[in-house]
Amino acid sequence: MGKPRSEIQVHNESIKARQVLLEDVLSDIKKYALNEIVIAALKNQGALASLSYKFDLAGQQYAIDSTSLNTLKKKSDELLGHHGFAGLERLRGVAKDAVAAYAGKDSKPTKKTKYGLEQINSELECAVVALRRSNFRLLQGLSAAISGIKETRDGSSEAVRNKSASEAINALLAIVSLNESPFDVIPSHENIQSLKVVRGE
Repeated sequence: MGKPRSEIQVHNESIKARQVLLEDVLSDIKKYALNEIVIAALKNQGALASLSYKFDLAGQQYAIDSTSLNTLKKKSDELLGHHGFAGLERLRGVAKDAVAAYAGKDSKPTKKTKYGLEQINSELECAVVALRRSNFRLLQGLSAAISGIKETRDGSSEAVRNKSASEAINALLAIVSLNESPFDVIPSHENIQSLKVVRGE
């Protein structure tokens, strides 16, 4: 006999909440910079699986319960759509690096020396180039999306429309995956909804 439905739902929401948490870490690193529980969970896959944590985001409460790594992998592939466990692991790695970079920002070069200015200038130039690449791919994605929407709209049958929609989604995912982290993963639906709520406040 399987688990009661309510318990299954709670467990599934716990899996999804990990993705929401990782995306929130990336959107507001400062908020988590001193959060020892979250930082510890970013160390490796096992730590993320064993995380037990509750948090609020845009008025919505999330609860993460500890689970096994095998279960996390399996359920992530089932529940997180095209993201799956691979996407969750990518987010964890990027969040871990981002928090570490934030913690070490005080040791970065400063404008007080010529060398520091040169280093800062070099970093900014690299950032500009990366943003230009991301913007170009964004335009490619928008073009692919518009084309896919038109083909889906004009499809002669449901099968044709489904095929057009599937091809458009795959094209968008492929384009996004070319971006540098963390812009190579499309945010989850839950996190996007939360951001809308924040903007409306």
